[in-house]
Amino acid sequence: MNILLNLDLGVITRYRMPDRENLYHYTTIETLELILRNRTIRFNKLTNTDDLEESLTRDIGASGQYVFVSCWTPSDVESIPLWYMYSNKLKGVRIGLPLVPFKDYYRKMIEIPSSERVINEVKDVSKVGLRLYLPLDEMLSQEHTIVIGFNQFTTIDDLRVQYTTNEEILCSNVLKINSQSGSVDFGSIGAYKRECWRFQNEARYRLYAAPISFLKMYNTGNKDLESKKGIERIINQNPVNFDFKDLQIDDNDFAAMEIMLGPGVSDSQREKVDLLVNQYNPTARIVESELLGKVRVTK
Repeated sequence: MNILLNLDLGVITRYRMPDRENLYHYTTIETLELILRNRTIRFNKLTNTDDLEESLTRDIGASGQYVFVSCWTPSDVESIPLWYMYSNKLKGVRIGLPLVPFKDYYRKMIEIPSSERVINEVKDVSKVGLRLYLPLDEMLSQEHTIVIGFNQFTTIDDLRVQYTTNEEILCSNVLKINSQSGSVDFGSIGAYKRECWRFQNEARYRLYAAPISFLKMYNTGNKDLESKKGIERIINQNPVNFDFKDLQIDDNDFAAMEIMLGPGVSDSQREKVDLLVNQYNPTARIVESELLGKVRVTK
């Protein structure tokens, strides 16, 4: 049986630039320090999120290890549950950044050992709008291929998690094989959650990483064989060789960052945030929570 692994490097289907609304991320002051110091947003494996079900598939198990996410909300209205769950019980911060705030590496593309066909294919797609939010040598290596699930045409609606009671959607089949070919579609993984999570009102960026080398598919001259090996690795749950990916924040978007102080921050924590902003991002705007003095803070 001839099994093919179909990997999409980013076909652009939307040509209207969206309004650049803000997304918001609740987190601790310790994580804020890392974001400011490194100018990065971390994408973690879906298997490390608090919803233990969303990594599961009906046919090949916990495939969430191949999906990396960064979780936000489009709502500028403060959420007490999100403050409690993700920002150290009201003592953290809420970061606001423009939609798709990541650095584009296309203009400084890193040439890597590969066939000219691979490099030229990526360049050709880039001409119609693909952005490389990771250096090309991180996306295409000898061990894996990373597909970025968003681009500069992405809207907030594209990123929204859908909440449902449909069990077939919550745990779907991702493997598609017939007598001639096969493919794996990770697009539904991490896109749906149970209704009980609706309070999160989540919008999430996703990366997909497969334990197959797009480079080898072209360089070996035997694309079908390498594709078949890739399908087999995924079915056997072979991991990729990294646990997270950090994406650089675009300089202009970094400068436009908004940092809301949690309603429970202490004077010393407030001072620490001031020092961090002055040192790493002096143009960032620090704002107060509208819940300050309106919600009880436990020690």
